[in-house]
Formats: sequence, structure tokens, C-alpha cells
Amino acid sequence: MRFSYKIRSISMLIAFLAVGGVMAWTYGRSAWRAEKAIGRLVGQIEQGRVNDITLTIYYALPASSWFPVSIDSLVNHRPHYKIVVDGAQLEEYLDEISRLGYVSLTSVRRRTAIDAGIYYVFKDSYNREILSVAMFGSGGNENVFGGASVFVNGAEVEWNAVFIELILPFLPESRAEIWERNFERWND
Repeated sequence: MRFSYKIRSISMLIAFLAVGGVMAWTYGRSAWRAEKAIGRLVGQIEQGRVNDITLTIYYALPASSWFPVSIDSLVNHRPHYKIVVDGAQLEEYLDEISRLGYVSLTSVRRRTAIDAGIYYVFKDSYNREILSVAMFGSGGNENVFGGASVFVNGAEVEWNAVFIELILPFLPESRAEIWERNFERWND
């Protein structure tokens, strides 16, 4: 009787460690996938292939919905704004784009749903996605930007201001001011 209790306890411990290991592997893998996508974008820029890249930005006005908005809903169904930036226009902002390569990404511990008020995607000349960023989720660190998170190629990672600073120059001035005011308010 006592022997079977020990076996059961050991097997439960092994199962617990295995599940924890898989969760830790998955947790780190999300940030890795996002970093790999950023690396592809920065690599193309460093190779001088910026003219082969387009940036498409979709956005809605802040707080224009009471319910979380999916990427599909923002792009295909909801009233939204769309801006397409070609490689020639991107050349002026290579330093800002290259800053993405220095961002340290951390996967969130608590995954949440996307509330896509802003979604942007870099594509190559074959219209293949290189990097996509959807803002926002709420799985981030509560002490950083009110707990916001960002989805980079589908991986939810902690908020970093570089993700919004990258596209602000391409937004109409009035819209950029609205987003900047909201970020200042959310950061207080």
C-alpha cells in the first residue's frame, strides 16, 4: 500500500515537471518566433532590399468599439483607415525600422485576445508577410503601459513603445496626435 503511494507521488511529480517544461518551452518559443520575424525584416533592410518592402497600416480611432476587435474585423469589416507605404518612403525611416532589431521581446505569461485598434504588416515584393504587428492585448506586465501587450506575427509579447513609434510618422498628423495623447494618458 505504502509502495503504490510513492509510485503515484513520483509519477505525479514527473507529470507536473513535464507539463511545466512544455509550458516554459512554449512560453519562450513565442518570443523567439517574433524575434525571428523581426530579424527577417531587418535583414532585408541591411541587404539594401528596402524597395522590395511595403508597409500597410490599418487603424481605427481609439475606443471606437466596446468589444475586442479581431484583425480580420479591422481589415475587412469595420470602418477603418488604411495607409500603404512603399519602399521609397520607408527609406527615410530605416533607422527607426532597424530599432526593431534591438528590442528584447518577452512572451506574456497570461495570453489574451487581440483588440486590434492598430494592425500593420510588412510584405515583400511577392506580397508575402514578413512581419505583422497587432496592438493590443492585455497580457503584459501590469507596471508597463497599463498591462498592454502586442502581437508580433501572432506571438503575444510585452509592450514596447518602438512598435507604435515606428508607424507614427506615417499616420496623418491629427491621428498621430490622438494616439500619442492616449499613450501619454495610459502611461500615467
